[in-house]
Amino acid sequence: MERELLTPSGQGDRGDADETLRAALVSRDEPAVAAALAGARVFVAIEARLVETDGDTGAEKTSEMVLVTLRVPSGATAIPAFSSVEALARWRRAARPVPVPGRLLGAEAVRAGHRAIVLDIAGPVMATIDGDLLRQLAAA
Repeated sequence: MERELLTPSGQGDRGDADETLRAALVSRDEPAVAAALAGARVFVAIEARLVETDGDTGAEKTSEMVLVTLRVPSGATAIPAFSSVEALARWRRAARPVPVPGRLLGAEAVRAGHRAIVLDIAGPVMATIDGDLLRQLAAA
């Protein structure tokens, strides 16, 4: 297949949910969601985090872009992921959507020590991929 070098990868991606992933979410069957996630493109949320302010004016001096994560009182962390740009905006409108292959997201979650991936946290249907399902996704 010939690749157009002047066309960035992902161009034409409208941010819609993968149909197989959407159907798995509606079924509320987490093993089916994990299997669909392995072959889908999802979005993670990136936000600016203030690093340093000007000592005199208090104005922002330095900031960095970071992956948004969730933390529960026990200290465990998870990565929120979203089936579509619309699902991400429903949760946090200011976050920037970054497309990620689901299988790579699973591998990164395990590598970084996160306990779970929480998919579509603001609904309409939420799923949590953790434990054996997360390890299987990471190995896919």
